[in-house]
Amino acid sequence: MTRTEKRPTSSSRTASASKPAAKKAAAKKPAAPRSRAGQTDAKKPSTRRQPDVKPSPFAEAKKRRTERMMGIEPEEAPVDVKAHRTSEQPAPSKPSYVPTVDVMPKFNARSGNAKGLFERTVLQRAKAAGDAAEPLAPISYTNELHIKNAAVIDFWKSHKLDLKPQRIAPSPLPRHYRTTTKRRVWRDKSGAISLRFADGTGTLKSNVVESQIDVKEHHNIYNTVAAKIILPQYADLLHALSHVIVRGSMKEFTVILNVSEMNATVVRKLKLLADHIKEENPKAVSCYAYLDPTRSSYYLDQEPLEDAPVRLKKLYGRDEMLITHCGTQFYVPVTAFSQVNDTIIPSFVESVRRSLSHSGKPINRLIDLYCGYGLFSFLCADLADSVIGVEQNAESIESANIMAKKRKVNSKMNFIAKSITPHFIRNYLPRPIEGESIILDPPRQGVDSELIAAIAERQPATVIHIFCNIEEVPGAIRLWKNHGYRLIKAQPLDLFAGTPHLEVVVHLERIK
Repeated sequence: MTRTEKRPTSSSRTASASKPAAKKAAAKKPAAPRSRAGQTDAKKPSTRRQPDVKPSPFAEAKKRRTERMMGIEPEEAPVDVKAHRTSEQPAPSKPSYVPTVDVMPKFNARSGNAKGLFERTVLQRAKAAGDAAEPLAPISYTNELHIKNAAVIDFWKSHKLDLKPQRIAPSPLPRHYRTTTKRRVWRDKSGAISLRFADGTGTLKSNVVESQIDVKEHHNIYNTVAAKIILPQYADLLHALSHVIVRGSMKEFTVILNVSEMNATVVRKLKLLADHIKEENPKAVSCYAYLDPTRSSYYLDQEPLEDAPVRLKKLYGRDEMLITHCGTQFYVPVTAFSQVNDTIIPSFVESVRRSLSHSGKPINRLIDLYCGYGLFSFLCADLADSVIGVEQNAESIESANIMAKKRKVNSKMNFIAKSITPHFIRNYLPRPIEGESIILDPPRQGVDSELIAAIAERQPATVIHIFCNIEEVPGAIRLWKNHGYRLIKAQPLDLFAGTPHLEVVVHLERIK
């Protein structure tokens, strides 16, 4: 998501010499109380902005559309860097960005901001009353699955897609399953500090928003952080702390403290806080500091930093996360993508394996695009003579290559760190061969028509296209059909129980 700033509403000049009554009423109106940095708490925000921050017209327009769509004005803002700084504390050498309220609705491929057809249908039928991040969590899982299955059928019919989708593969653990969680540091109007969801929503317990789908032990870590950062000795760290992220597996966790600056004072406080996290939470086996001077809404922003020699700093623990799926242990970089629902991974992998084996013909080469740390590459390697994994994240590829060497399968498995573009598909992959299959598992925004065209040019016998945004499915299926592929099966999986989202594994085969 892209950070947006709260746009001031311009006022019109309505008072005039011909309207003395209006002038008199305005003169009697009491002044709004003043708060941080000289701003007022009036309904119309100050037009003053940070001198070095110039939001783009696109960001401003996006903000206006979001506010009109949601029909609300957020009442709280993230931590003001200046509010805790005393006169004795030196000002930072460079002005820090003071974030304002970020409103981040769910991404949709068609409109960019508005909820998609499937999500709207689910929310309307569920009459969801839960928090915005997990609106279905309060209802029974049986009811949630019934609503989602009916919504999938309606979605398929509305888009006139071929075949009938399979019933949703349920999550074995529908609540308290999410192994990657985050909280943002927020300050309310009274100055109270809390850890909330990224958009400021959530029901507070003490000063931490608790979740019905996060792993329960994550709440203990957030409570530890929240209790410490409000103490006077942590004032410097509080100025810099933007997000607290907990990742890993159901058995052990990695904590990442996202900060806007990493000077000597902040690092000392980070280490002190890390010691408390380690002492009070035995499952927190490692802790890192992650530098993001922009305070990006994306809590692990991957944009390179020109002025920072170190972006990720280990405070204690291992150099990577150890995550076990289907009896195989993976070495996962702490900032790399990983699935958030460990409990459904066996069903997920089995769905992909069944589709790859459907034709009964041998797979001479398996190409795994957006392979990450190699989840499908390793767990489907026995089905193919050779495997090529491609991923932009160099750390994930390094981990996959190390794992291939440790398992002594590096002779048949090759991992490449490259951006996946039509040019790469056409010019860097080996020449196509008979019996080639491709797994395509892109990020939520999906892939464009040019990439699908480049893949289709290779004429793979089987394509497994995986979607974490069901709204992308209809357009992609039509593109594949135009390039000579037919839909064999669509298997939805409830990777995101408690939310109106689904993962969908689409199995396509080339028409001969």
